[in-house]
This record gives sequence, structure tokens and C-alpha cells, in this order.
Amino acid sequence: ALFRLGRKEQALQTLENYQNYFGDILDFWVLVCHLKGADNILTIYEKWQSGLIKTNEWQAALDFANYLLMNGYNQEAENIIEKLEKCQVSSYVLQRVKAQILYEKGFQIEALDKFLKLFQERKEDEYVVDMIITLSLNNMRAIDQEVIERAISFDTPRLLMLASHVLERINERN
Repeated sequence: ALFRLGRKEQALQTLENYQNYFGDILDFWVLVCHLKGADNILTIYEKWQSGLIKTNEWQAALDFANYLLMNGYNQEAENIIEKLEKCQVSSYVLQRVKAQILYEKGFQIEALDKFLKLFQERKEDEYVVDMIITLSLNNMRAIDQEVIERAISFDTPRLLMLASHVLERINERN
């Protein structure tokens, strides 16, 4: 609540005050990462991996995996995703992180397949549309008209540029 009111420093101080009580819970550290950044993210991961930090809810682990991925810790993020899958956890966000990991590891076609499945589930995800077009263009794959229309409807400079490249490529073929 403090952070939403623009009082970030006060929010961080409050978290510091409660670290002794909640410092062994991943949900706490996800909040710290959100407010403070990821300066000690690998240490948090190592403590979580060794059992010193526990997860109350799978969503916190998934959020943490996302922070790891955003900071270049792909293998660590993948390890969390694998643990969640062993616990029969599945969600749109988990599948999206999994697709991102595949992309980061260089498995573009496999990532594209996952992003295409995600698009069928949620057509309003701008990142998924971006990745479908980018990976399709990179790998000379056909792009469904619905994906192009969705990119145009988002009306962002990047997606409009990608859509124009797709339409240009289609026109060159005709």
C-alpha cells in the first residue's frame, strides 16, 4: 500500500522491519525484489533451493522464476518451473515463462509452438503476439492473419513495425 502511494522508501523500511519474521518465506522476497530490484536474487534462489526459504504459494515461486528470467538466470528459472510442474502446477503464466526459457536457450521453433498455443488461450497478451511475429519472421514461418490483426490493434510502435514487416513479406510473395 505504501508503494502504491509513492512512498517506496517507507515501504522498504517496513519490509526491513519484518525481515526477521518473514525472511524465510519466498513471498516476502518476491515483494522485496519488486520494490528494491534484484541485487541479491541469486542468494535468495540458493536459499530457496536449499530449503532455507519456503514457498507458501506456487504463485510466489512462479513470480520469482519470472524475476530470475528477467535478470538472466535462465537455468535457475527453469529449475523452479520444473519443480512446479512436478507438483502438477500449470497456468498460463507458467507456460509463458516456459516459452520464454525455450527462447532464451535458443530453441526458437519450440518456443514459437508454445507461444502459438498461448495465443489460442489469450489473444490479448501483447508479449506473446510480439514473440510469435518475431520468431515467425526470424524462422521464415507463416503468420496467421489473426495474429497480424491483433498486433495492429495493440497500436504500439514495435508491434506496428513488426506487422508492417509481415505485410511487406506477404506482398513480396504475391
